[in-house]
Amino acid sequence: MPSPDEGVTVEMIGIHRRSGWRLRDESFGAINISRPPMSESNRRMKMRDKIIGIIGGMGPEATVDVFSKIVAATPSRKDQDHLRVIIDNNPKVPSRFTFIMGDGEDPLPVLIGMAEKLERYGADFLVIPCNAAHHFYDQIQERVGIPVLHIARETRRHLESINPMPERVGLMASGSTVKSGVYQKAFQGSGIQLVLPESKDQQIISEAIYSFKQRIRGRRIKRELMEVAQSLANAGAQGIILGCTELPLILGKSRGSPIIFVDANQVLAQAAVRMARNS
Repeated sequence: MPSPDEGVTVEMIGIHRRSGWRLRDESFGAINISRPPMSESNRRMKMRDKIIGIIGGMGPEATVDVFSKIVAATPSRKDQDHLRVIIDNNPKVPSRFTFIMGDGEDPLPVLIGMAEKLERYGADFLVIPCNAAHHFYDQIQERVGIPVLHIARETRRHLESINPMPERVGLMASGSTVKSGVYQKAFQGSGIQLVLPESKDQQIISEAIYSFKQRIRGRRIKRELMEVAQSLANAGAQGIILGCTELPLILGKSRGSPIIFVDANQVLAQAAVRMARNS
């Protein structure tokens, strides 16, 4: 068959019913064969969505939360509109907290193994729904040939996109995430100042996270976290980053609170959808 740009001579001008090729009259009986304009849905099918790989299990409920938010953030009218996601939900990864705090097994070899395996399985890029694990981000990225989204950098981009951009933002995260400087490094040069909790409030945050992991739930934990958030707001924070993937699960929607929370899980999920859909 001639290409759509080559002129051919035909006896009839019309549209072939099965192929959809349109025969358009040009000069002296010579025409070009061209397809009808491609619809947006067909164009999306032609541009293959990227496959998301999730380095998960830290903890399992946080992985479920991010996956659920990826599904919710994906525009869809049918199952096939959703994104392919490969999840390695591995709760056996050694504790990031104990290693960063100076007493524990190094989780990096396991994290690298998970990243390499997801790449072999066909992932086009990776996300890590664990803030503390981004302490090892550079080493993980060096060992794979696909991009790894950085939860703190995506959170910075999200905040920088707000008009007006906030000048001071509080950070609620585990002690290991704060100590490793994951967010402090990501926000350098941003024009956004991070407001960190006082030591006693940081202890409350860390205890709440590990109570949640032990399946200890209750209003008291949420109330104490809201008091910490209020202290950060009183210190000038115009919003508060939930920089541990368990914190959005503990606080929920926090209805009725005037405090603005930035859910890093949600930011990561939305960034993953944009990247997967080439948008």
